[in-house]
Amino acid sequence: VRKAEAKRLSDLAAKDEKKAEMLKERLKYFFEVNKLKSIDTARYKLTLAKNGGKAPLIVDESVSPTELPEKFQKISVDLDKAAIRTALEAGESLDFAHLGDRGSSLRIK
Repeated sequence: VRKAEAKRLSDLAAKDEKKAEMLKERLKYFFEVNKLKSIDTARYKLTLAKNGGKAPLIVDESVSPTELPEKFQKISVDLDKAAIRTALEAGESLDFAHLGDRGSSLRIK
């Protein structure tokens, strides 16, 4: 019974959030179409403000990173966990890695 009520309330909350987001988008569109910056009401002040932070970076995805100058490339080296695991399972001793305990879990059927 409580799970059903929790689901009902969760669904209502999600519906309310979706409706609020839709209303915000419509208000934003209204501000942009009418070239408004802010509106004062009896209870609230609505303002259309630019987002802060860095401007979005738009990169042409059709360009291969290898075609770019070296200063715009980033080279990364990652460890090969599969190769490390294979070496450890084969009995090789590595001073930087070891196989851990698998742990346990309780199963009720």
